[in-house]
Amino acid sequence: MENKILVDSIYLHSFGGKELLEYFIKSLKKRKLLNNILFFFDYRLNTEENILFNDCFFYKIKPRITSRSSAYKKYSKDFNTIVCLSNIPPPYKILNKKVFIYFHNLLIIQGFSSGLYNSILNKLKKLFIKRKNFSNYNWIVQTNYMKEQIARSFLIKKTKIKVYPFFDIDKIKKSNKNFKSSTINFLYPTSHLKHKNIKNLINAFRLSKFKNKKEINLYLTIDGDDISNENKNIKFVGKLEKNELLTFYKKSHYLIYPSYAESLGLPILEAIKSGCNVILSNIPTFNEICNSSLFFDPKSEYSISKSMIRAVNNDYIDKSNIVVKNKIDNFIELIFENV
Repeated sequence: MENKILVDSIYLHSFGGKELLEYFIKSLKKRKLLNNILFFFDYRLNTEENILFNDCFFYKIKPRITSRSSAYKKYSKDFNTIVCLSNIPPPYKILNKKVFIYFHNLLIIQGFSSGLYNSILNKLKKLFIKRKNFSNYNWIVQTNYMKEQIARSFLIKKTKIKVYPFFDIDKIKKSNKNFKSSTINFLYPTSHLKHKNIKNLINAFRLSKFKNKKEINLYLTIDGDDISNENKNIKFVGKLEKNELLTFYKKSHYLIYPSYAESLGLPILEAIKSGCNVILSNIPTFNEICNSSLFFDPKSEYSISKSMIRAVNNDYIDKSNIVVKNKIDNFIELIFENV
């Protein structure tokens, strides 16, 4: 029986979710598997900015429960496999079909939200997922830590959860770094979201007493007013496009990531591939995806500061390296199994 697949990517329209969608489509195109797939794209997704989207059969759906339900009722009967890429199960129970949900938003479970609106929204999403999950559904996550979290939070049997992270770093080129240079650059690709822990990082950097005469720069990919004090500079470079971010990886020695919660940490993998060493929060996800040069307690400004001082002094043993494996092949093979 021919396997016709419906890929629901409603709610994916920006940032990491959009990158995940683009890489998934690129991987399908490479394997010449796009013909039997229909995509539900989020109404907000700009399908004109990426030529990949021109190769897809798709309908744009408004990110509302009613619109999503109507689309499922109209089109899902023609497909024998449903793939939900944006954390959320189908809007009603799907019988006699394979259903896969790719869950990649740890914040829904752990509740780190900026503002009352996002906090309420994540609680509603969590409640919706609990109510709409059924025993015949299959779940895919990015880390073993995430597997444990969703098994407990949504009461999913672990046998129904596979760990298949996928990410696109193949084209990133390694650049040589002089870690004993007279100028040392730290980079944090970030946003203003609460869990990104910007305040602690800035305070830690400003309080750090670097005992040498090196120029130390901290680049943050958010808007703000630059701060300089003696040889220490905090530079707010604003939101960067991917090519611009790759330039900053090239000029940076260290990526520092003080986040309280992350599902995977794509910038970490990108930075290591580019030749940076990474200095990270000692959270379970980061311990699982790479060997960091230094770990610190993200709640402690002293711990963050100490790790940055050690980095500037080149006071550590190991270079950073990636340990997580790209499982895009496994994920595609799974959803294309004959029904």
